[in-house]
Amino acid sequence: MIGRRGRRRDRAAETASDQVDPVGEAIEPVLGAVTALGDRLALSQLVDRYGALVDERDYAGLAELFAEDAVLHQPQPPKLLRPEDVVRGREAITENFRRLDQVRATQHAIVGQVFAPDPAHPGDPDRIAGRIAAIAHHLIDTADGVVDDVWHLTYRDRYLRTDGRWVFAERIVDLGWITRHPVAVVAGD
Repeated sequence: MIGRRGRRRDRAAETASDQVDPVGEAIEPVLGAVTALGDRLALSQLVDRYGALVDERDYAGLAELFAEDAVLHQPQPPKLLRPEDVVRGREAITENFRRLDQVRATQHAIVGQVFAPDPAHPGDPDRIAGRIAAIAHHLIDTADGVVDDVWHLTYRDRYLRTDGRWVFAERIVDLGWITRHPVAVVAGD
């Protein structure tokens, strides 16, 4: 766009406050809440560590990612895909993860991350919400061999910064669908 004096103006700068991210929050408030690149990186690292620690079955490490009074909403597939099962408190959440011992292996892939101010705590820079798209593979032994139950899911998170680090205050596991595939070869077999 050409200004009054014939100089080109930066249209992106003029409309930055009008832009909208994929979750529907205006960019300007997001930048105000997640002020430092360090916060964005720390939140991303928290999300990535969760997947890695689940895959490694590091339950003590997983416990450190959750606030003492955290809440986990989860499905009970295959009978229940909605996140109606609620687990409260870090200790109960950690014990809940031990169900994974029944699964041969998992592999979590994060395919998208969006962070925004937590609408339940407006203006609080120590409270952020996140929408995390992921695919989680679950290798399961069946009578017909090993199958991969692939969960296509969205984590709807609330994060809390406490003692200078980010933790999960609430995690809702929103399972969209499951696909199942036979597995031809598994390492170690």
